[in-house]
Amino acid sequence: MFYFLSMNIVKRIPLGALASLLFPVVVYAQDVTTILGNVNRAINRTVTVLIVLATIVFMWGIIKYILSKGPDDQAKAKQMMLWGIIGLAVIIAAWGFATIIAKFFLGSTATGIPGGVGQ
Repeated sequence: MFYFLSMNIVKRIPLGALASLLFPVVVYAQDVTTILGNVNRAINRTVTVLIVLATIVFMWGIIKYILSKGPDDQAKAKQMMLWGIIGLAVIIAAWGFATIIAKFFLGSTATGIPGGVGQ
């Protein structure tokens, strides 16, 4: 008997998840533009933080390279700098691609350049 009860709960989870996603729209009477604006701000903040982290990785690699004492340490520092640059390139490319898609499909007029973390 409890097995069927638990199966009913499992079947209702996707409906409950969908309802919880739509709940703010109903309660706060937000339209789709407001929700997309909030998502855009969250993505811009996340991208800004990721860019800062990738830059820190790159700069830490430079510091390690300058302070390295042997070829092994220099190789590790070069690897860290390389991963920092790759991280920056991937983050900026993905962000630019998402901005192009948003402008094309949603007609967004935003420039796509994130402000500071507090904005």
